[in-house]
Amino acid sequence: MIRLALRLDDPSATSNQDIEWRILESLSRHRLRATFAVIPFRGTTEAPLPLTRERARVMRESFAAGVLDVALHGHAHRDTNPDGHPSEFAGIPAARQRELIAAGKALLEAVFEQPIRGFVPPWNSFDTATLDALEQAGFSHLSANMGLAPMRPTSLRLLPLTCHLPEIKAAIEEARRFARLEPVVTVVMHHYDFPGGESAVFASFDEFDALLAWVAAQADVHVQTLSELAGELTPAASQRGFRHQCLRDRLPWRFRHWLPNLCMATRPLLLP
Repeated sequence: MIRLALRLDDPSATSNQDIEWRILESLSRHRLRATFAVIPFRGTTEAPLPLTRERARVMRESFAAGVLDVALHGHAHRDTNPDGHPSEFAGIPAARQRELIAAGKALLEAVFEQPIRGFVPPWNSFDTATLDALEQAGFSHLSANMGLAPMRPTSLRLLPLTCHLPEIKAAIEEARRFARLEPVVTVVMHHYDFPGGESAVFASFDEFDALLAWVAAQADVHVQTLSELAGELTPAASQRGFRHQCLRDRLPWRFRHWLPNLCMATRPLLLP
């Protein structure tokens, strides 16, 4: 069985609600679920614009209906590292990271009236102080491109980014090569992937709907939210894919094609 998670980044007080509504409508039509990584504040440090219950009405309704899972997507998605890789957290003092994460978590929990246990760092960037802050704040899982950040042993379940919308079919086909290792495919979407966006993947929302219909028809693909995945995996199982990938990357190049590109395998890899 292949487990697949759909993640939309960047819903906020200023995001395109029509795109969000259409995504949720298609998910509901095909009886699928997704995780929205929500930015709690927008605007400037001096004048932050918080997400309100009214602004989040459609998301709240989908959340209550079980179509939607919500994760915290940073604090305000502001780049604090203009001279390097964009990041809201990496390199800033640990106390400040704890403050930002706690404020964002509190706001989303007030809006959705449920605990928020998942975290998605803006630009996939974080450091070990971020892991400390998330553990202390009671988060259960982190979803990001783990290749961009330092790692240490953690109690968090790690759910790495696998691909973006254009690669979803190819990622599923790749995962089928090692289905016995119970792989997880995490597909990341952004508003700009949709009609009207700056790099639209689809010419129409009908095309997106058709893609979800294809996913729903795959008998060996089980679509889950990030929270559902985290609830099924132990920290060790969720981190196993990184150890497998490190093993693969250490092999001589001519042997690497023998092993699949392990987006995330949750069972041990037994080499012949």
